Amino acid sequence: MLSKNLKMHKEKGIIKYILAVVAVLAVVFISQQNLFRGTTQTFYNGFSEKVKRSLAGATSWVNANAVPQISSEVKKGGEALKEGASQAKEQVTQNVAEKAKNYFSGIVDSILGKNNSVNSNCNVNQ
Repeated sequence: MLSKNLKMHKEKGIIKYILAVVAVLAVVFISQQNLFRGTTQTFYNGFSEKVKRSLAGATSWVNANAVPQISSEVKKGGEALKEGASQAKEQVTQNVAEKAKNYFSGIVDSILGKNNSVNSNCNVNQ
């Protein structure tokens, strides 16, 4: 019973699609006939005006509602990105300063003759 209803439902869907395709093809065919040239031009002009008005309304709505929300989210993301970049920059600076300090302290220790296991990475000839 259930499979029979499902099959009938699928067939109705296919018939709807076929009718929609036939309707579109009929409109296209009729629009190309000389007899309906004026009517189709009038319909097209009216339709294009409605589309232009709808697009203008949609554009104004997007500018009024969506753009402020999107731009505020972008600003938040930009601030988070700047903060992350500055933290990374500080960390790199600290690492470079620590490496330079260890290197130069290793040089000084090797000149003074001290053998420090922390600064054993320094390869300076004595």
